[in-house]
Amino acid sequence: MKNLLGILVVALIVIGCDDSTLIQDAGTDAGQADAGEDTDTGTVVELDTDTEVSCSLGWYSGDLIIYTQADADAVAGYEGVKQSANINCPLCTNLTGLKCLKAIGGTLRVVGNKRLNTLKDLTNLAGICKMSGDGLYVFDNPGLPDCEVCDLLGRLADTPPVVNIHNNLDDDCSPAPDGC
Repeated sequence: MKNLLGILVVALIVIGCDDSTLIQDAGTDAGQADAGEDTDTGTVVELDTDTEVSCSLGWYSGDLIIYTQADADAVAGYEGVKQSANINCPLCTNLTGLKCLKAIGGTLRVVGNKRLNTLKDLTNLAGICKMSGDGLYVFDNPGLPDCEVCDLLGRLADTPPVVNIHNNLDDDCSPAPDGC
């Protein structure tokens, strides 16, 4: 049942990104549970730091903005972002707090991350909104190999309407997305 709900959530994001009522019904609004409400879906993700995170916080309400490693770590457990996710964190070395993330209701921007060298923490991400203007923007990440971005692009259920990938670490997949 939980897997079916996850598939339905991704389908709703990919097909109808502007229907906030459907998105809200797919998870707890803003990750907030009513007092005494059990939000544990049973999904547990192990973080690199030997810490387990329950993927039970539902949807992050609004735009997710990550400027510091603490910002990235603080969102551990959210399964989706209702709007866009912006990762502009020059000192971030990982995105471990985003391991539970399955869908983004707007654009995903990974820009200006000088120390980031992998997107492996976004392994569960399967959907980015398909509305006009939304998309995947990954650039100005000097330590992030293009193959990491290509792997992320390949895991998405559908290619976003806008894909802008440049000025990352050149490798066998460069230039991305042409080399993907």
